[in-house]
Amino acid sequence: MNHRRRALLHTLPLVSTLGLALWRPRAACAAPREVHGASDVYAEPGLALAWAVLQAGASADPGDAIVVLTIELDPARFAQIEVQGRDPFGSGRRTWRERSASAPTVAVSALRRQIDDVPRTEVRLYAANATEPALLVYYVGVPDTTPEYRTPMLLAAGVRERLARARDK
Repeated sequence: MNHRRRALLHTLPLVSTLGLALWRPRAACAAPREVHGASDVYAEPGLALAWAVLQAGASADPGDAIVVLTIELDPARFAQIEVQGRDPFGSGRRTWRERSASAPTVAVSALRRQIDDVPRTEVRLYAANATEPALLVYYVGVPDTTPEYRTPMLLAAGVRERLARARDK
């Protein structure tokens, strides 16, 4: 037997042992589907979300502007929702909405300066009886394309219109 075959025969048990040690069933380590919501509006079947900013006023600090994230979802598809802010470079974390039963429309708001402190916003959506999210939509900061509104009425109307357009695509 030549040297190559002998070396191969000696390494096969090691390779197969390592392979078994590293292999895990797919269901045991199933990670949520992650989507980077790059725009101020995101939609897919059973989900639509839109960002908006309520201006703080001409003389106020821009950090006092209120950022609103409106989420419309199908509770049959996503039974629970959680929204968190995280600092991707540190350990900062803030819960904008605790994990709880979803509703057809969920609105989460925060001051712009609070979002600046924990700029990675994660919308975690769970199927019924799931321990891990089925879908995680994340943003890094408030999207640049987010429209700003002067009054709450204008903001509500703008968000409704943008969500309807996103769902129709």
